[in-house]
Amino acid sequence: MLTAAHRKPRNECERDVGDGDGDGDGLSCNAMRCEPPGEFNATLSDRRCLMRWRDGHLTHHLHIVVLGGEPWHDRLAFRDAHRRDPALARRYAELKIGLAATHASDREAYTEAKAEFVRAVLAL
Repeated sequence: MLTAAHRKPRNECERDVGDGDGDGDGLSCNAMRCEPPGEFNATLSDRRCLMRWRDGHLTHHLHIVVLGGEPWHDRLAFRDAHRRDPALARRYAELKIGLAATHASDREAYTEAKAEFVRAVLAL
């Protein structure tokens, strides 16, 4: 498990929006002081993201997925695999620590570098 010193310096969370037919289940960008990254969201068909920035730094990243959709199940499967297998969780933590050092100023490269590990866990 990552210690507090190794966690990302921002908050991430998941939030379902029911079947995706509503208005976001009352989520308000203004109330949360978040911005939808329009260009990034335009590339997504099955989820949306909201981001909150402070002093030029990303502090919150909210993933909005359809309850029961593929991204929803993938995230739960990934979480559950780590809960079942402490060795897997340690390997992922070590990978993230190394990648955070290698890609300290490039979030996209950091995320892409984790992708193979994530795909392998989801294939279990």
